[in-house]
Amino acid sequence: MRSSVSIPVFLLLAFSCLAFSIFGCGSSEPSGTVSGKVTYRDAAAPKGCSVVFRNLTTGTTAFGTTSGSGEYSLTMNDSSDIPTGKYDVTIAPPGAGDMDEDSDPVDAADVDANSVEEEPEESPIPAKYMTIDGSKLSFEVKEGSNQFDIKLED
Repeated sequence: MRSSVSIPVFLLLAFSCLAFSIFGCGSSEPSGTVSGKVTYRDAAAPKGCSVVFRNLTTGTTAFGTTSGSGEYSLTMNDSSDIPTGKYDVTIAPPGAGDMDEDSDPVDAADVDANSVEEEPEESPIPAKYMTIDGSKLSFEVKEGSNQFDIKLED
C-alpha cells in the first residue's frame, strides 16, 4: 500500500532544492560598504571621476563615480556589499578610459588638422592616481560602514 504523504514530501523537497539553487543561501563572506569624498587642491574632485578599489588577494574590483561634490559610493556586481580585505585604489578623471571594445578608434586620416589643439587640456587630477604604482593609495575594507576620504596631492 502506498502512502499519500510521499508525493507532497517529494514535492516539498524538490521545491526546496530548486529554491536553494536559484536563490542560494546568501553570502557568508564578510563585507562592508564603502563611501567617501575625493578632494584635490582643497576642492571637490570633478563630477564623473572613476574610483576603483582592487582587492590585493582576489583581484576583484569595486567601482564608484564621484558626484559634483566629490562624493562616491562603491558597488561590486550591482551590490554595495564589498568583501572585506585590503584594496589598492586608483582614480581617473572624467572621460579617461571611456573606450570599450565596441568603441571605434579615431583614424588619423579622419582628423582635421585645424581641429587639433596644440596643448592637451590639463587633467583635473594628477595622472599618477590613474595607476596602482603611481597612486600608492591603499585601504582596508572592514565589516560595516567604511568612510574613506581621499585627498589627492601633486
